[in-house]
Amino acid sequence: APDADSRFWATYLLTELVYPDAIDAAVSRAFDDDAKVRRAARAAVHALAEAHPTPVVERLGEFTLAQTVELRVRAIEALADSREPTAVQVLLPLLEENDAEIAVATQKALIALTRQDHGLEGDKWTQWWDQNKGRHRIEWLIDSLNHETRKFRGQAAEELKQITKEAFGYYDDLPRKDRERAQKKFREWWESIGRVRFSRAATRGA
Repeated sequence: APDADSRFWATYLLTELVYPDAIDAAVSRAFDDDAKVRRAARAAVHALAEAHPTPVVERLGEFTLAQTVELRVRAIEALADSREPTAVQVLLPLLEENDAEIAVATQKALIALTRQDHGLEGDKWTQWWDQNKGRHRIEWLIDSLNHETRKFRGQAAEELKQITKEAFGYYDDLPRKDRERAQKKFREWWESIGRVRFSRAATRGA
């Protein structure tokens, strides 16, 4: 539609219609000229990635190789907003880009996905991925509750609260020992309850 508001609401509807046929529509709107439409598209991409991770990541991954920097950056940002762990392996090669804008956008996307930061050092990011790719993203967030950077701790805690509806008394400004106690409770919860609840097999009713 030529009207941005119409595109926004039509795109936002895709957050509820998580069918495979909606993937191309959501991805295409992630490159819309209107920022509000792009935000709705990224919300839709996130919802679709939970149900269909592989095709969503693959489709966005194709655009990371587009001809213009603007399209590539938008694809990188959409991959970050998908919160899909497998997007990490799509992003890693982009750290080696000569274009600084692409490399920095990639670093920001990796931070959003992992709540870790290894700068623009591809080797360190690759090492981290090799060690953690077999773990659930919730486990990555739990790890970050004691990150040395308060900002990352807070972001991880906020995501965990939204996803799990648990907090265990955690605040990012607590003394380290208190953070570690809350982190331990999260780890115990994950092993006893969370792992089963948040496995893909469980969410699909398998």
